[in-house]
Amino acid sequence: MFLIYIYKSIWMIMLYYPQGHHGVDKDGQPVYIESLGKVDANKIMQATTLDRYVKYHVQEFERNFNDKFPACSIAAKKHIDQSTTILDVQGVGLKSFNKAARDLFQRIQSIDGNNHPETLCRMYIINAGSGFRLLWNTVKSFLDPKTTAKINVLGNKYQSKLLEIIDASELPEFLGGTCDCAKKGGCMQSDKGPWNDPEIMKVVFCLLSVFKF
Repeated sequence: MFLIYIYKSIWMIMLYYPQGHHGVDKDGQPVYIESLGKVDANKIMQATTLDRYVKYHVQEFERNFNDKFPACSIAAKKHIDQSTTILDVQGVGLKSFNKAARDLFQRIQSIDGNNHPETLCRMYIINAGSGFRLLWNTVKSFLDPKTTAKINVLGNKYQSKLLEIIDASELPEFLGGTCDCAKKGGCMQSDKGPWNDPEIMKVVFCLLSVFKF
C-alpha cells in the first residue's frame, strides 16, 4: 500500500507539474524542461505534502550528480557538471503565484540556491507574455543575482535561440526540434539521454563503486 501511495504521488506530481530531462545540449550537458504554465500547486499539495515534495525534488537533484552528470561526462569525453533549463511559462501570470505556489517556489529556490548554485549553465524562459513579465519582477527578488544573469526571458519566437544551443534531434518537436520520442510515450515521458545507455551506465556504476571505498 505504501508503494502504491508513492507511485500515485509521483504520477500526480508529473501530471500537475510537467517536468523532466530530455537529451543534451551542444556542449553535452543535460537539458531539463518544465511546463510552468501547467503547474497546479494546489493539486500537488492535495497529492502530497510540501516536505514530501521537497524530498522528491532533492532526490531528483541527487540523480543528476549520481547518474546524469557522470553519464554525460562519459558521452561527451569531458567533465560535465551543469545543465541547460527550458522553462515554458505560457499562461503564467500574477494569479498563478498564489500562496501554495509561493511556498513551493521559495522552498525549492532556497534548497537549490544553498546547495546547488553552480549547476545551472543557462536557462531559457519561453512564451513569456505580459502577465509573466510583471510576475518576473517579483520572482527575481527571490533569486541570486548570479542566477538571474544566466536567465534569458523570451517571447513566443524562441525556437531559433534554442536551436543555437541544442541540436534539432535532441529538442522536442513542441519546442521547435525534430524529436517526438513516439516509442516512449512522448518526449516528456522518455527521460532521453546518455544516462539510459546501458554501456555508459556500467562505467558510471563501476566508477561509483570504486570511489565509495
